[in-house]
Amino acid sequence: MGQQQAKALPKVMRKAGDPMNVYNLPSVHTEVIYPTNKRFTTFSICRCWQSAKFPICDNAHKALQKQGCDCGPAMLEVRQAPSLKPVGVEWVPSGSGGPTNASATHPGGPSAAALFGGAASVSAAVAGQSLLQ
Repeated sequence: MGQQQAKALPKVMRKAGDPMNVYNLPSVHTEVIYPTNKRFTTFSICRCWQSAKFPICDNAHKALQKQGCDCGPAMLEVRQAPSLKPVGVEWVPSGSGGPTNASATHPGGPSAAALFGGAASVSAAVAGQSLLQ
């Protein structure tokens, strides 16, 4: 129990220069996605809670790293959302007596605060403010 039997190695090992796909298996990577030239904004979000400019990282974690705490910032990229038209979803203002589920009332679905809590909503607010400036 708890131990698994190792897979048997093939009798003939591949030699250098031989093709790697000897069984002609289908290629897994069939779609190539190229990066766009669209501009985006990058933020360093503090994860050590020691930043004087929280939630933005000010490299206060470097002092913690010297003490042996392995922490660093989370990188947040804010990009322009693709223009999608929702199918069969109509926006209903809150308080109008319509549906109350956020995903049913707004094409974008529930907010970041509803999904991820306070840290994500603060990060989203900071990102939104910097994009407006």
